[in-house]
Formats: sequence, C-alpha cells, structure tokens
Amino acid sequence: NQIMKKVLFITAIVLASLTSFAQTSKSSWLVGGSLGFSSTKQDGSQKTSSSNVEFSPKAGYFVVNNIALGLDLELSTSTSGLNSSSPL
Repeated sequence: NQIMKKVLFITAIVLASLTSFAQTSKSSWLVGGSLGFSSTKQDGSQKTSSSNVEFSPKAGYFVVNNIALGLDLELSTSTSGLNSSSPL
C-alpha cells in the first residue's frame, strides 16, 4: 500500500510538471486527464478502511480553429472494509 501511494504521488508530480503550449488550430489534437487516489482508516470499536482510485483520460480533435470535439472517460474503483471488534 505504501509503495502504491509513492508511485501515484510521483506520477502526479511528473504529470503536473509537464508543460504544454496550447494550439487551437484546425487538425490539432488535445490530450489531457486526471488521476486521483484517496485512502482513509478509522480505529475504534469498529475499524473501517476505504480507498478510491480515479482515472479520467480526455482527448479531442480540433475540427476548425478554436472548436474541438472530444471524449472524456471517467474510471474509478473503490474498496471498503468494516471489522467489528467485540469484547471476549
């Protein structure tokens, strides 16, 4: 779990640091997206945990200057757990 967090953090830093220059002229491609990860844990009488990973790629094509047609796909997965602790 710690390794996955580090990999996702490094990936987010690399993607955030990439610089692109906008070209909105006909026949240009537009590519982008987002990536997210969250994790929570709570201790107490009921121990709970959950995690969520989201990935959203986007792509478009400029059919004329300043007008693009494209797709936006959103993918996500979630896990959660509940462990009740009862006294013996």
